[in-house]
Amino acid sequence: MGKREDALKQLVTIIDDVEPPIFIAVAGFAQFNPQYSNEIQRFKNKLSNDEITIISADTEMSQLEILKLGLSTINIGQNPFEMGRKGAEILFEYLVEGKRPITDKLYLNFHYCDRSNADTCTINH
Repeated sequence: MGKREDALKQLVTIIDDVEPPIFIAVAGFAQFNPQYSNEIQRFKNKLSNDEITIISADTEMSQLEILKLGLSTINIGQNPFEMGRKGAEILFEYLVEGKRPITDKLYLNFHYCDRSNADTCTINH
């Protein structure tokens, strides 16, 4: 529901469990909470030792900094550059080249970020 405070509390409650499950956030709200790093810092050893896994949506710069600090495992985010590029390509093909509009769904690549590639995972090539 977009409530950063609730999202962070829920995350901490889950990973503070005796046998925490893998946590997959459907949005980055817990990580957008300014207290995320402070709250998750106590779980850093568990994250480093792969005892817990935190996978979060979105790859904003603040989240990539969290990832580099070892306070998240993986972040997966949309690729707005590719969305814009593909949209312009489809529009050009329709308006200039007279191709029929695409009626099928298009699936674009995402940014897949972990600690090893946090500095480069959102660079468009």
